[in-house]
Amino acid sequence: MAEEYNPQKGDIGTEFIVTVKNKGVVVPLSSATIKQMLFVDPSGNVNVKEAEFVTNGDDGKLKYETIEGDLYEHGEWKIQVYVEMLSWSGHTKKGSFKVEDNFEPEEEPIP
Repeated sequence: MAEEYNPQKGDIGTEFIVTVKNKGVVVPLSSATIKQMLFVDPSGNVNVKEAEFVTNGDDGKLKYETIEGDLYEHGEWKIQVYVEMLSWSGHTKKGSFKVEDNFEPEEEPIP
């Protein structure tokens, strides 16, 4: 993610954008047939999500927007991209981000 942002547990619509690079140079991804983001939760479970191009893939950028149930656990998460293209297939370096917890509502509303 470009700016420092910690999503909240249960957030929907949080956009993760990753730029795939090799030795600091952007990798054009327009020929990619498989584009995935792998999310590892704090308990070690791997969740594979289908990624999309941000534009046409020539900029090396992929994105995934969270849906209900994606960010189900607070704590330190890991993220990695997997891509298959005609000329190359493989994983990017791992990254990490923190999912913040929320206040639990009280049983009775405070008057």
